[in-house]
Amino acid sequence: MAVASAVIGIIGAVVSAYGSYRQGQYQKSLGEYQAKSAEQQADTAEQLALQAGDAEETSFKKRARAQWGTDIVNIAKSGVNMTGSPLMVMSEIAKETELEAYSIRRNAQINAVNSVYQGQLISNEAKATGNAGYQQGVYNTVGSLMQSGSSIYSSVSRNSGQKISNSSGWTGTNTSSKKVSGW
Repeated sequence: MAVASAVIGIIGAVVSAYGSYRQGQYQKSLGEYQAKSAEQQADTAEQLALQAGDAEETSFKKRARAQWGTDIVNIAKSGVNMTGSPLMVMSEIAKETELEAYSIRRNAQINAVNSVYQGQLISNEAKATGNAGYQQGVYNTVGSLMQSGSSIYSSVSRNSGQKISNSSGWTGTNTSSKKVSGW
């Protein structure tokens, strides 16, 4: 009976250990999948941020050129020559326009970089979670096997030194670690 219990205990321990190990593998692969997904989303967000920045910069420059043209026409209608103060004003407006366009472009680049960093952070978190799940599965596997081994050893040890006898009346002591039955 003790041998059967030991075998069943070993089988249970192996099945439990295998389940823990597979759960750990699943957690690791899930983490890797989530990491890859986060990296792809970050790449897409980066491209979209740069495209949005380019579109905003182009639109701003188009509006600025239209306004500049209107200002030149109004100055010309007023009869003022494009020298001196009016020229300096137009020059300052051109500088401010370029600075604003640069600012738009720079903000788009910052948004793109932030998207990449955020994607990397999410990716690293997903990988860490997956690896932690895998390690926990391995620890559970080892722990389950050790606990089952300890239980089986205790069970077998309890049966050592037990008094045994057979049907002809012989009596003795079991000095092995095996339980003797059927005597």
